[in-house]
Amino acid sequence: MNEQPSFKQGKASVNVTMLLERIKSADPNSPDIDEDDRGQNWGHNQFTVGDLTLTTSLTSWQDIRSVGTAFELVAAAIKTC
Repeated sequence: MNEQPSFKQGKASVNVTMLLERIKSADPNSPDIDEDDRGQNWGHNQFTVGDLTLTTSLTSWQDIRSVGTAFELVAAAIKTC
């Protein structure tokens, strides 16, 4: 990483931080979850709803900015499976 100047560590973007918090705080037992997003479909909503989606938030390394954040994103995705 030190030899690649474009690969800089730092704080994740606001969008990545907000998306990660939404995924991490998701509760499959919440009464706010629509019936179509329960059971086998649970978790899909956290990644695709509104303006904060994977494709709009994770556009480059500059959005993620650290290996720790990347690991948190992977762990959050596994949690929703």
